[in-house]
Amino acid sequence: MSAKPVTLAAASGLGARLLLLAAVLTVIGAPLIVLAGEQAPPYSPEWWRAAGRSVGMAAALCLAVQFAIASRCRLLDRFAGLDRLFLGHRAFGIAAALLALSHPFIIFYPEEVGLGAPAISQWPLVAGATALTMLWGLAAVARWRAWLELPFHLWLPAHRLAALGLALVVGLHASFVGGPFKAADLALPLIAAVYLLLRFAPRPLHCRVKSVTPLGGEAHEIVLAPESGPVFDHAPGQFAFLTLQSPALPREEHPFTIASAPGEDALRFTIRCSGDYTARLGALSPGDTTFVRGPYGRFSHLVRGAPPADELLFLAGGVGITPMLSMLRHMAASAHAGPEAAKRHVTLIWCNRTPEDVVHAEEIGTLAATLPGFRLHHVFTRGPSTARLDGPGLASLITEVPRQARCFVCGPPPFMAFCRDALLREGFAPSRIHLEEFAL
Repeated sequence: MSAKPVTLAAASGLGARLLLLAAVLTVIGAPLIVLAGEQAPPYSPEWWRAAGRSVGMAAALCLAVQFAIASRCRLLDRFAGLDRLFLGHRAFGIAAALLALSHPFIIFYPEEVGLGAPAISQWPLVAGATALTMLWGLAAVARWRAWLELPFHLWLPAHRLAALGLALVVGLHASFVGGPFKAADLALPLIAAVYLLLRFAPRPLHCRVKSVTPLGGEAHEIVLAPESGPVFDHAPGQFAFLTLQSPALPREEHPFTIASAPGEDALRFTIRCSGDYTARLGALSPGDTTFVRGPYGRFSHLVRGAPPADELLFLAGGVGITPMLSMLRHMAASAHAGPEAAKRHVTLIWCNRTPEDVVHAEEIGTLAATLPGFRLHHVFTRGPSTARLDGPGLASLITEVPRQARCFVCGPPPFMAFCRDALLREGFAPSRIHLEEFAL
Protein backbone atom coordinates (compact mmCIF):
# COMPACT_ATOMS: atom_id res chain seq x y z
CA MET A 1 0.00 0.00 0.00
CA SER A 2 1.67 3.17 -1.18
CA ALA A 3 -1.01 5.84 -1.34
CA LYS A 4 -1.46 8.07 1.64
CA PRO A 5 -5.05 8.26 2.91
CA VAL A 6 -6.77 11.62 2.75
CA THR A 7 -7.30 13.34 6.10
CA LEU A 8 -10.58 15.21 6.23
CA ALA A 9 -11.05 18.58 7.90
CA ALA A 10 -13.12 18.59 11.06
CA ALA A 11 -16.67 19.84 11.68
CA SER A 12 -18.26 18.52 8.50
CA GLY A 13 -21.78 18.65 9.93
CA LEU A 14 -21.31 22.25 11.02
CA GLY A 15 -19.82 23.14 7.64
CA ALA A 16 -22.82 21.73 5.77
CA ARG A 17 -25.28 23.53 8.01
CA LEU A 18 -23.42 26.83 7.68
CA LEU A 19 -23.23 26.50 3.90
CA LEU A 20 -26.93 25.69 3.52
CA LEU A 21 -27.80 28.48 5.96
CA ALA A 22 -25.75 30.94 3.90
CA ALA A 23 -27.60 29.80 0.77
CA VAL A 24 -30.99 30.26 2.45
CA LEU A 25 -30.05 33.72 3.75
CA THR A 26 -28.87 34.72 0.27
CA VAL A 27 -32.07 33.49 -1.37
CA ILE A 28 -34.20 35.40 1.16
CA GLY A 29 -32.00 38.39 1.92
CA ALA A 30 -30.80 39.49 -1.53
CA PRO A 31 -34.31 39.98 -3.02
CA LEU A 32 -35.51 41.75 0.14
CA ILE A 33 -32.56 44.14 0.06
CA VAL A 34 -33.22 44.92 -3.60
CA LEU A 35 -36.94 45.40 -2.92
CA ALA A 36 -36.19 47.71 0.01
CA GLY A 37 -34.19 49.92 -2.35
CA GLU A 38 -37.16 50.46 -4.66
CA GLN A 39 -38.57 54.00 -4.65
CA ALA A 40 -42.15 52.98 -5.43
CA PRO A 41 -44.82 53.65 -2.76
CA PRO A 42 -45.71 50.48 -0.83
CA TYR A 43 -48.51 48.41 -2.39
CA SER A 44 -48.66 50.57 -5.49
CA PRO A 45 -48.69 48.80 -8.90
CA GLU A 46 -45.00 49.60 -9.29
CA TRP A 47 -44.28 48.15 -5.84
CA TRP A 48 -46.15 44.91 -6.65
CA ARG A 49 -44.18 44.55 -9.87
CA ALA A 50 -40.92 45.03 -7.95
CA ALA A 51 -42.09 42.48 -5.36
CA GLY A 52 -42.85 40.00 -8.14
CA ARG A 53 -39.42 40.52 -9.64
CA SER A 54 -37.90 39.95 -6.18
CA VAL A 55 -39.70 36.61 -5.95
CA GLY A 56 -38.44 35.72 -9.42
CA MET A 57 -34.93 36.64 -8.33
CA ALA A 58 -35.27 34.34 -5.30
CA ALA A 59 -36.39 31.49 -7.60
CA ALA A 60 -33.35 32.05 -9.84
CA LEU A 61 -31.05 32.01 -6.80
CA CYS A 62 -32.60 28.70 -5.68
CA LEU A 63 -31.82 27.27 -9.10
CA ALA A 64 -28.26 28.60 -8.83
CA VAL A 65 -27.87 26.72 -5.54
CA GLN A 66 -29.16 23.60 -7.32
CA PHE A 67 -26.45 23.86 -9.96
CA ALA A 68 -23.78 24.49 -7.32
CA ILE A 69 -24.75 21.34 -5.40
CA ALA A 70 -25.10 19.19 -8.54
CA SER A 71 -21.66 20.27 -9.81
CA ARG A 72 -20.02 18.02 -7.17
CA CYS A 73 -17.44 20.70 -6.52
CA ARG A 74 -14.54 19.16 -4.60
CA LEU A 75 -14.14 22.31 -2.50
CA LEU A 76 -17.75 22.12 -1.31
CA ASP A 77 -17.34 18.40 -0.63
CA ARG A 78 -14.21 18.97 1.44
CA PHE A 79 -15.86 21.74 3.46
CA ALA A 80 -19.35 20.35 4.00
CA GLY A 81 -19.67 16.88 2.50
CA LEU A 82 -21.53 16.15 -0.72
CA ASP A 83 -23.76 13.61 1.01
CA ARG A 84 -25.06 16.28 3.39
CA LEU A 85 -25.42 18.96 0.73
CA PHE A 86 -27.53 16.70 -1.46
CA LEU A 87 -30.12 16.63 1.33
CA GLY A 88 -30.82 20.28 0.44
CA HIS A 89 -31.03 19.60 -3.30
CA ARG A 90 -34.69 18.60 -3.25
CA ALA A 91 -35.66 21.36 -0.80
CA PHE A 92 -34.19 24.11 -2.99
CA GLY A 93 -35.86 22.58 -6.05
CA ILE A 94 -39.28 22.70 -4.38
CA ALA A 95 -38.64 26.27 -3.22
CA ALA A 96 -37.66 27.33 -6.75
CA ALA A 97 -40.84 25.82 -8.21
CA LEU A 98 -43.12 27.51 -5.66
CA LEU A 99 -41.40 30.89 -5.93
CA ALA A 100 -41.46 30.78 -9.73
CA LEU A 101 -45.17 29.94 -9.70
CA SER A 102 -46.00 32.93 -7.49
CA HIS A 103 -43.75 35.28 -9.51
CA PRO A 104 -46.26 36.18 -12.32
CA PHE A 105 -49.25 36.34 -9.98
CA ILE A 106 -47.53 38.94 -7.79
CA ILE A 107 -46.33 41.00 -10.75
CA PHE A 108 -49.79 41.20 -12.33
CA TYR A 109 -51.72 41.32 -9.05
CA PRO A 110 -52.91 44.94 -9.42
CA GLU A 111 -53.76 44.52 -13.10
CA GLU A 112 -56.49 42.77 -15.00
CA VAL A 113 -54.87 40.12 -17.15
CA GLY A 114 -56.91 38.29 -19.74
CA LEU A 115 -56.52 34.58 -20.28
CA GLY A 116 -54.94 33.22 -23.42
CA ALA A 117 -51.52 32.54 -24.89
CA PRO A 118 -49.25 35.60 -25.23
CA ALA A 119 -48.35 36.77 -28.70
CA ILE A 120 -44.89 36.01 -30.04
CA SER A 121 -44.14 39.73 -29.90
CA GLN A 122 -44.39 39.41 -26.13
CA TRP A 123 -41.31 37.18 -26.09
CA PRO A 124 -40.36 37.93 -22.45
CA LEU A 125 -43.73 36.54 -21.36
CA VAL A 126 -43.34 33.58 -23.71
CA ALA A 127 -39.89 32.85 -22.25
CA GLY A 128 -41.20 33.22 -18.71
CA ALA A 129 -44.14 30.89 -19.32
CA THR A 130 -41.80 28.39 -20.97
CA ALA A 131 -39.38 28.52 -18.02
CA LEU A 132 -42.21 28.04 -15.53
CA THR A 133 -43.56 25.06 -17.47
CA MET A 134 -40.09 23.51 -17.75
CA LEU A 135 -39.39 23.97 -14.04
CA TRP A 136 -42.63 22.37 -12.91
CA GLY A 137 -42.18 19.60 -15.45
CA LEU A 138 -38.70 18.88 -14.10
CA ALA A 139 -39.96 18.87 -10.51
CA ALA A 140 -42.98 16.67 -11.25
CA VAL A 141 -41.06 14.07 -13.24
CA ALA A 142 -38.31 13.92 -10.60
CA ARG A 143 -40.90 13.47 -7.84
CA TRP A 144 -42.93 10.77 -9.58
CA ARG A 145 -40.24 9.11 -11.69
CA ALA A 146 -40.77 5.72 -10.03
CA TRP A 147 -44.54 5.90 -10.55
CA LEU A 148 -43.99 6.86 -14.20
CA GLU A 149 -41.59 3.89 -14.48
CA LEU A 150 -38.93 5.97 -16.19
CA PRO A 151 -35.57 4.17 -16.45
CA PHE A 152 -32.92 5.97 -14.42
CA HIS A 153 -30.37 5.87 -17.24
CA LEU A 154 -32.79 7.76 -19.50
CA TRP A 155 -34.21 10.13 -16.89
CA LEU A 156 -30.94 11.43 -15.43
CA PRO A 157 -29.31 12.78 -18.64
CA ALA A 158 -32.68 14.18 -19.75
CA HIS A 159 -33.06 15.86 -16.35
CA ARG A 160 -29.63 17.46 -16.62
CA LEU A 161 -30.16 18.60 -20.21
CA ALA A 162 -33.56 20.09 -19.38
CA ALA A 163 -32.09 21.91 -16.37
CA LEU A 164 -29.44 23.51 -18.59
CA GLY A 165 -32.14 24.50 -21.08
CA LEU A 166 -34.14 25.99 -18.22
CA ALA A 167 -31.17 28.13 -17.21
CA LEU A 168 -30.88 29.52 -20.75
CA VAL A 169 -34.61 30.29 -20.97
CA VAL A 170 -34.51 32.04 -17.58
CA GLY A 171 -31.59 34.13 -18.84
CA LEU A 172 -33.59 35.05 -21.95
CA HIS A 173 -36.58 36.01 -19.82
CA ALA A 174 -34.39 38.07 -17.47
CA SER A 175 -32.87 40.06 -20.34
CA PHE A 176 -36.16 41.99 -20.41
CA VAL A 177 -35.75 43.06 -16.79
CA GLY A 178 -33.54 45.90 -15.63
CA GLY A 179 -31.39 46.66 -12.61
CA PRO A 180 -30.14 44.11 -10.08
CA PHE A 181 -32.98 41.72 -10.95
CA LYS A 182 -31.55 41.33 -14.43
CA ALA A 183 -28.02 40.86 -13.11
CA ALA A 184 -29.12 38.14 -10.69
CA ASP A 185 -31.17 36.19 -13.21
CA LEU A 186 -28.64 36.52 -16.03
CA ALA A 187 -26.05 35.03 -13.66
CA LEU A 188 -27.93 31.72 -13.79
CA PRO A 189 -26.72 30.72 -17.29
CA LEU A 190 -23.18 31.61 -16.19
CA ILE A 191 -23.52 29.40 -13.12
CA ALA A 192 -24.88 26.64 -15.37
CA ALA A 193 -21.75 26.95 -17.51
CA VAL A 194 -19.58 26.69 -14.39
CA TYR A 195 -21.62 23.62 -13.44
CA LEU A 196 -20.69 22.00 -16.75
CA LEU A 197 -17.04 22.87 -16.22
CA LEU A 198 -16.88 21.48 -12.68
CA ARG A 199 -19.08 18.49 -13.43
CA PHE A 200 -17.32 17.15 -16.50
CA ALA A 201 -13.85 18.74 -16.60
CA PRO A 202 -12.16 16.40 -14.06
CA ARG A 203 -11.34 13.20 -15.90
CA PRO A 204 -12.71 10.05 -14.31
CA LEU A 205 -10.43 7.20 -13.33
CA HIS A 206 -10.55 4.57 -16.07
CA CYS A 207 -10.72 1.10 -14.56
CA ARG A 208 -11.47 -2.44 -15.61
CA VAL A 209 -13.39 -5.02 -13.66
CA LYS A 210 -10.84 -7.33 -12.08
CA SER A 211 -13.26 -9.72 -10.40
CA VAL A 212 -16.90 -10.15 -9.39
CA THR A 213 -17.44 -12.36 -6.34
CA PRO A 214 -20.88 -13.43 -5.04
CA LEU A 215 -21.30 -12.91 -1.30
CA GLY A 216 -24.03 -13.79 1.16
CA GLY A 217 -27.32 -11.96 1.21
CA GLU A 218 -27.58 -11.29 -2.55
CA ALA A 219 -24.44 -9.15 -2.49
CA HIS A 220 -21.38 -9.02 -4.73
CA GLU A 221 -17.87 -7.74 -4.27
CA ILE A 222 -16.65 -5.88 -7.35
CA VAL A 223 -12.93 -5.21 -7.64
CA LEU A 224 -11.81 -2.49 -10.07
CA ALA A 225 -8.21 -2.06 -11.18
CA PRO A 226 -7.00 1.18 -12.86
CA GLU A 227 -6.01 0.81 -16.51
CA SER A 228 -2.90 2.87 -15.79
CA GLY A 229 -1.43 4.58 -12.77
CA PRO A 230 -2.39 4.22 -9.12
CA VAL A 231 -5.77 4.44 -7.42
CA PHE A 232 -6.66 7.96 -6.28
CA ASP A 233 -6.08 8.85 -2.63
CA HIS A 234 -9.18 8.53 -0.50
CA ALA A 235 -10.19 8.42 3.13
CA PRO A 236 -11.68 5.18 4.47
CA GLY A 237 -15.47 5.46 4.32
CA GLN A 238 -15.72 7.75 1.28
CA PHE A 239 -17.76 6.91 -1.82
CA ALA A 240 -17.37 7.24 -5.59
CA PHE A 241 -19.65 7.43 -8.63
CA LEU A 242 -19.36 4.39 -10.92
CA THR A 243 -20.35 4.15 -14.57
CA LEU A 244 -20.08 0.48 -15.52
CA GLN A 245 -19.63 -0.15 -19.25
CA SER A 246 -21.13 -3.59 -19.75
CA PRO A 247 -23.62 -5.07 -22.24
CA ALA A 248 -25.47 -6.48 -19.23
CA LEU A 249 -26.09 -3.06 -17.65
CA PRO A 250 -27.60 0.25 -18.75
CA ARG A 251 -25.09 3.09 -18.87
CA GLU A 252 -25.93 4.75 -15.58
CA GLU A 253 -23.88 6.53 -12.94
CA HIS A 254 -24.46 5.40 -9.35
CA PRO A 255 -22.77 6.22 -6.02
CA PHE A 256 -21.24 3.32 -4.07
CA THR A 257 -19.10 3.26 -0.94
CA ILE A 258 -15.45 2.32 -1.37
CA ALA A 259 -14.93 -0.74 0.82
CA SER A 260 -11.18 -1.08 0.25
CA ALA A 261 -8.60 0.53 2.48
CA PRO A 262 -6.62 3.54 1.24
CA GLY A 263 -3.43 2.56 -0.51
CA GLU A 264 -4.64 -0.69 -2.06
CA ASP A 265 -3.81 -1.17 -5.74
CA ALA A 266 -7.50 -1.71 -6.61
CA LEU A 267 -10.88 -0.35 -5.54
CA ARG A 268 -13.27 -2.77 -3.84
CA PHE A 269 -17.03 -2.28 -3.63
CA THR A 270 -19.49 -4.49 -1.76
CA ILE A 271 -22.95 -3.97 -3.27
CA ARG A 272 -26.21 -5.68 -2.32
CA CYS A 273 -29.08 -6.21 -4.74
CA SER A 274 -31.61 -3.47 -3.97
CA GLY A 275 -33.16 -2.69 -7.36
CA ASP A 276 -33.15 -3.41 -11.08
CA TYR A 277 -29.66 -2.02 -11.61
CA THR A 278 -27.86 -3.69 -8.71
CA ALA A 279 -29.65 -6.97 -9.47
CA ARG A 280 -27.65 -7.17 -12.72
CA LEU A 281 -24.21 -6.58 -11.22
CA GLY A 282 -23.56 -10.31 -11.07
CA ALA A 283 -23.55 -10.31 -14.89
CA LEU A 284 -20.42 -8.14 -15.02
CA SER A 285 -17.40 -9.78 -16.59
CA PRO A 286 -13.70 -9.30 -15.86
CA GLY A 287 -12.32 -6.76 -18.30
CA ASP A 288 -15.46 -4.61 -18.48
CA THR A 289 -14.59 -0.91 -18.54
CA THR A 290 -15.65 1.33 -15.66
CA PHE A 291 -15.40 5.09 -15.12
CA VAL A 292 -14.90 6.13 -11.49
CA ARG A 293 -15.41 9.69 -10.25
CA GLY A 294 -14.39 10.45 -6.71
CA PRO A 295 -13.73 10.29 -3.92
CA TYR A 296 -16.56 12.12 -2.16
CA GLY A 297 -18.10 12.26 1.29
CA ARG A 298 -16.98 12.86 4.85
CA PHE A 299 -18.14 9.68 6.56
CA SER A 300 -14.74 8.70 7.95
CA HIS A 301 -12.94 8.37 11.27
CA LEU A 302 -9.93 10.19 9.79
CA VAL A 303 -10.99 13.67 10.79
CA ARG A 304 -8.26 16.23 11.33
CA GLY A 305 -7.86 17.03 14.99
CA ALA A 306 -9.29 13.74 16.30
CA PRO A 307 -6.85 11.92 18.60
CA PRO A 308 -5.66 8.53 17.30
CA ALA A 309 -6.87 6.83 20.49
CA ASP A 310 -10.45 8.05 19.99
CA GLU A 311 -13.21 5.62 20.99
CA LEU A 312 -15.32 4.54 18.01
CA LEU A 313 -18.81 3.05 17.87
CA PHE A 314 -19.96 1.56 14.55
CA LEU A 315 -23.63 0.70 13.96
CA ALA A 316 -24.28 -1.03 10.64
CA GLY A 317 -27.45 -2.34 9.06
CA GLY A 318 -26.84 -5.02 6.43
CA VAL A 319 -24.53 -3.88 3.64
CA GLY A 320 -24.18 -0.58 5.51
CA ILE A 321 -21.06 -2.26 6.87
CA THR A 322 -19.07 -1.16 3.79
CA PRO A 323 -17.74 2.21 5.06
CA MET A 324 -16.91 0.64 8.44
CA LEU A 325 -15.18 -2.22 6.62
CA SER A 326 -12.98 0.30 4.82
CA MET A 327 -12.12 1.95 8.15
CA LEU A 328 -11.36 -1.39 9.81
CA ARG A 329 -9.20 -2.50 6.89
CA HIS A 330 -7.29 0.76 7.15
CA MET A 331 -6.78 0.30 10.89
CA ALA A 332 -5.49 -3.23 10.34
CA ALA A 333 -3.08 -2.11 7.62
CA SER A 334 -2.02 1.11 9.31
CA ALA A 335 1.72 1.52 9.67
CA HIS A 336 1.41 2.72 13.26
CA ALA A 337 -0.59 -0.30 14.41
CA GLY A 338 0.77 -1.25 17.78
CA PRO A 339 0.87 1.15 20.72
CA GLU A 340 -1.61 3.59 19.18
CA ALA A 341 -3.92 0.84 17.92
CA ALA A 342 -3.91 -0.78 21.34
CA LYS A 343 -5.33 2.41 22.84
CA ARG A 344 -8.22 2.63 20.37
CA HIS A 345 -11.42 0.80 21.23
CA VAL A 346 -13.84 0.02 18.42
CA THR A 347 -17.30 -1.42 19.04
CA LEU A 348 -19.21 -2.73 16.01
CA ILE A 349 -22.91 -3.56 16.30
CA TRP A 350 -23.99 -5.21 13.05
CA CYS A 351 -27.63 -6.00 12.25
CA ASN A 352 -28.54 -8.58 9.59
CA ARG A 353 -31.60 -10.70 8.93
CA THR A 354 -29.80 -14.06 9.20
CA PRO A 355 -26.20 -15.29 9.56
CA GLU A 356 -26.28 -16.11 5.83
CA ASP A 357 -26.69 -12.38 5.07
CA VAL A 358 -23.36 -11.49 6.71
CA VAL A 359 -20.87 -10.39 4.05
CA HIS A 360 -17.11 -10.86 4.50
CA ALA A 361 -17.87 -12.87 7.65
CA GLU A 362 -14.46 -14.56 7.76
CA GLU A 363 -12.55 -11.31 7.30
CA ILE A 364 -14.61 -9.50 9.93
CA GLY A 365 -13.96 -12.36 12.33
CA THR A 366 -10.24 -12.14 11.66
CA LEU A 367 -10.28 -8.39 12.25
CA ALA A 368 -12.15 -8.91 15.52
CA ALA A 369 -9.49 -11.39 16.64
CA THR A 370 -6.45 -9.35 15.58
CA LEU A 371 -7.37 -5.71 16.17
CA PRO A 372 -6.75 -4.74 19.80
CA GLY A 373 -9.79 -3.27 21.50
CA PHE A 374 -12.25 -4.41 18.80
CA ARG A 375 -15.62 -5.65 20.09
CA LEU A 376 -18.08 -7.22 17.62
CA HIS A 377 -21.79 -7.76 18.31
CA HIS A 378 -23.99 -9.52 15.74
CA VAL A 379 -27.75 -8.93 15.85
CA PHE A 380 -29.96 -11.19 13.70
CA THR A 381 -33.60 -10.25 13.23
CA ARG A 382 -34.71 -13.59 11.74
CA GLY A 383 -33.93 -17.24 12.28
CA PRO A 384 -33.38 -19.35 15.41
CA SER A 385 -31.27 -16.69 17.17
CA THR A 386 -33.69 -13.85 16.51
CA ALA A 387 -32.99 -10.64 18.41
CA ARG A 388 -34.26 -7.11 18.19
CA LEU A 389 -32.20 -3.98 18.35
CA ASP A 390 -34.57 -1.84 20.39
CA GLY A 391 -33.65 0.89 22.85
CA PRO A 392 -32.89 -1.38 25.83
CA GLY A 393 -31.11 -3.86 23.56
CA LEU A 394 -28.81 -1.20 22.16
CA ALA A 395 -28.18 0.22 25.63
CA SER A 396 -27.07 -3.21 26.88
CA LEU A 397 -24.50 -3.48 24.07
CA ILE A 398 -22.85 -0.11 24.65
CA THR A 399 -22.45 -0.13 28.43
CA GLU A 400 -18.65 -0.08 28.02
CA VAL A 401 -18.66 2.63 25.34
CA PRO A 402 -17.86 6.08 26.77
CA ARG A 403 -20.30 8.83 25.81
CA GLN A 404 -17.41 10.78 24.26
CA ALA A 405 -17.02 8.10 21.57
CA ARG A 406 -17.55 9.05 17.94
CA CYS A 407 -20.48 7.11 16.49
CA PHE A 408 -20.82 6.12 12.82
CA VAL A 409 -24.20 4.84 11.63
CA CYS A 410 -24.92 3.41 8.17
CA GLY A 411 -27.86 1.38 6.91
CA PRO A 412 -31.47 1.82 5.76
CA PRO A 413 -32.98 5.23 6.65
CA PRO A 414 -35.32 3.84 9.38
CA PHE A 415 -32.36 2.04 10.96
CA MET A 416 -30.27 5.21 11.00
CA ALA A 417 -33.14 7.29 12.42
CA PHE A 418 -33.66 4.77 15.23
CA CYS A 419 -29.95 4.61 16.07
CA ARG A 420 -29.60 8.39 16.11
CA ASP A 421 -32.56 8.83 18.47
CA ALA A 422 -31.42 5.96 20.70
CA LEU A 423 -27.87 7.32 20.94
CA LEU A 424 -29.17 10.77 21.84
CA ARG A 425 -31.28 9.23 24.62
CA GLU A 426 -28.20 7.38 25.87
CA GLY A 427 -26.32 10.66 26.30
CA PHE A 428 -24.22 10.94 23.12
CA ALA A 429 -23.86 14.51 21.86
CA PRO A 430 -25.30 15.22 18.38
CA SER A 431 -21.85 16.34 17.21
CA ARG A 432 -20.48 12.85 17.98
CA ILE A 433 -23.07 11.03 15.83
CA HIS A 434 -22.28 10.72 12.11
CA LEU A 435 -24.82 9.33 9.63
CA GLU A 436 -24.18 8.21 6.06
CA GLU A 437 -27.04 10.25 4.60
CA PHE A 438 -26.25 10.25 0.91
CA ALA A 439 -29.28 10.17 -1.38
CA LEU A 440 -29.25 10.87 -5.08
